[in-house]
Amino acid sequence: MTAPDLDVDRWLVREPAVDVDRLAVTETLFSIANGYVGMRGTLEEGRPCEVRGTFLSGVFEHYPLSYPESSHGDPDQGQALVSVADGTVVRLLADGAAIDVESVEPLRHERTLDLRAGTLDRVVEWVLPSGTTLQVTSRRLVSLRERSLCALRYAVRAVDGPAHVVLRSDLAGLVGRPSVTKGDPRVEEALGDPFEVLEQQTSDAGGAMVARTRASAITVAAAVDHLVDGTATTTVETDEHVVRTTLTSDLAEGEELVLTKVLGYAWSRDGDAGDVLDLARAAVISGVDRGWDGLL
Repeated sequence: MTAPDLDVDRWLVREPAVDVDRLAVTETLFSIANGYVGMRGTLEEGRPCEVRGTFLSGVFEHYPLSYPESSHGDPDQGQALVSVADGTVVRLLADGAAIDVESVEPLRHERTLDLRAGTLDRVVEWVLPSGTTLQVTSRRLVSLRERSLCALRYAVRAVDGPAHVVLRSDLAGLVGRPSVTKGDPRVEEALGDPFEVLEQQTSDAGGAMVARTRASAITVAAAVDHLVDGTATTTVETDEHVVRTTLTSDLAEGEELVLTKVLGYAWSRDGDAGDVLDLARAAVISGVDRGWDGLL
């Protein structure tokens, strides 16, 4: 795979146009992390995608190891990082059509990793079938002050005409494919479905889930809340391994809908599931209290 075309400054790494054939490289390159939590640089709409995931330092799952010939001291299991509940996805529908870079070719698509600020910025423009130009700007970060906090701001603006917009914001517990397979179906089975979801909850503007790895017995919780600027109707629902918050809005020409998504994480090897869930929710409360500017 060849390297993507990038503009590089001392503190900035800029991708002037999206190349879906090089997503495996750019998703890795545009990852952001703080040493405790990290998220891959995937596109917010969820597709196209090579490997989506959010990872916590210390959260792993066991997988079986086999040998053509065994010898004394051979370990019988390996360890691999596994994605926890991922909150990077905000699916976009406009005038009844799913909007992403595969379905509708963008007029403009830029991403910039700011190494000084610790943010990943994105600007996209699409022309809808109705003729309206839709502009999306996003910024994501992981907090350097509160290690278990992440945040994403996703803004949609109808530039030159009206648009009916639906945003579907996910906190998804099963994402992507295993990071390790070794050509062994037992490994893929162990890492393809590493978590047992213990509980899912919803609130007026988000929700939470807690799960435990099946073999390594690590309890992980994730929580999310949404702050909305603009006129929108909000609903929250749960599906298998997903807490989904949906916003619907009729945007007039020049109007904007801004969604700020605050995510909190916690894990423990021997803690009670309820206690770990409370820690994740407390992180989100702290993030909401700080507000976007405070987190930034």
